[in-house]
Amino acid sequence: STSGDRPTYKTNIVNGLSVLRFDGADDFLTGSTTSAPGTVSTSLACSDLVTASAGTYIVAVNVAPARAAQANAYQNDGIFADQIGNNLGLSVSLSGATITFYAYNHDGSRDQATVTGAQSTWHVVSMRHGGGNLEIRINGGSWVTVASGNTTQLTQPPFTGKGIVGAEPAFDLAHAAWWNVALSDSEVESVEDYFTAQLGL
Repeated sequence: STSGDRPTYKTNIVNGLSVLRFDGADDFLTGSTTSAPGTVSTSLACSDLVTASAGTYIVAVNVAPARAAQANAYQNDGIFADQIGNNLGLSVSLSGATITFYAYNHDGSRDQATVTGAQSTWHVVSMRHGGGNLEIRINGGSWVTVASGNTTQLTQPPFTGKGIVGAEPAFDLAHAAWWNVALSDSEVESVEDYFTAQLGL
């Protein structure tokens, strides 16, 4: 992203924490990586974060306005997505004051699992892929699970705050973490508890 479309760093927003604020218009983040100190950076790929068969993403997020639900999960406003927007990600839609979070994965067909929360409220959302399943839960609740195999493609850069063109929600991001394995329930709970304590929830 460039200086004009980077999210804004806001201080003392929730429980004294700073956050990244995405404006819902054009703000997003992507990244680069280096293989060793002093080497030339290269574009970060989704395969640097997860494998085709396994991965975990846990995020502390407060979503403000978002668009109504679209025909496919990947067409909704993106909290996280690969660059072309339809291989894997976490997206959101708004109906009334209810935000729906969609974990999605493309394994040759489009698989999605959903949970709901309140608009303009802090939530800790966990997304997990592994063992032939795609799962999502919110604020340490029960997992919602669908069958989903290996992700079709992971070569695209990862985007935060952007799905496909025009799919950019307004939200505050306090924490986000990736693992290239499917964490156990106890491991997920430990991260969720840490994020929750940090937010003062």
